[in-house]
Amino acid sequence: MTTELNKFESLKIKLLDVGLVIPGTLRETYHRCGKDYCLCMKSEEHRHGPYFLWDRRVRGKLAAKSIPKEDVALYKEWIQNRKKMNEIVKKMIECGNKYATAKQDIIKSD
Repeated sequence: MTTELNKFESLKIKLLDVGLVIPGTLRETYHRCGKDYCLCMKSEEHRHGPYFLWDRRVRGKLAAKSIPKEDVALYKEWIQNRKKMNEIVKKMIECGNKYATAKQDIIKSD
């Protein structure tokens, strides 16, 4: 039981080191401008872009927000931080389950 509590405390410290977290994903898109004389209308390889969009759910609906090219690395880091946070919390829950199960086993054996 003590081992699980030690793991839990270690995970709490790791959780403190996770930076800013945001939900969602980033996607890169290319567009046609719609002007007949533009090369983007004639060829896939001449589409305008890349444009970067941050997709996430807002009040149950998918929302997209345009992200400046210079901020893409930052948003990727924040999304990765969310994934790290989720993994740490998952491990914390596992520790809690093991600890609670072990505690119940001790109570039953008394």
